[in-house]
Amino acid sequence: MRAVVAALALPAATSDFLLGRTPLEEVPGAEMHLARGISNAIGRSVDIMLKEPDSPSFPIWDAYHATAVDRPWIVRIGASVEAAVGATLLALAIRAESPRSGWTRLGGVLGGFLVVDSVAEVSLAKYLGLRAERRRRDRGDADR
Repeated sequence: MRAVVAALALPAATSDFLLGRTPLEEVPGAEMHLARGISNAIGRSVDIMLKEPDSPSFPIWDAYHATAVDRPWIVRIGASVEAAVGATLLALAIRAESPRSGWTRLGGVLGGFLVVDSVAEVSLAKYLGLRAERRRRDRGDADR
């Protein structure tokens, strides 16, 4: 346990907490975030990580978030192009004459991945837009 905690660059007290030897309050930097269900807990943890300015993913996530919320058409166009390329690769792999080469199989796998990723991209952008709208509404209700 101590080796894993050290490899993750966490405080040594983390392993004591995970082993049940020390309370959470004694772990430096630990915060309790009560969430209903594991999916909410994971979602909140990811949100915290992505919103930390020191995080290497912060600038990328911030730019993506701003684009998905303020200009969702850009995400939709990008996802459409991605889906079209993926569908083309997938169709070419399916229509290829037997025996299929390694490149044809790779193109088919890559095409399938691109199609699935484009759907996930549009879904994530829609989710972020709905969440931002809900937060705006909640702030508007609080201001009244």
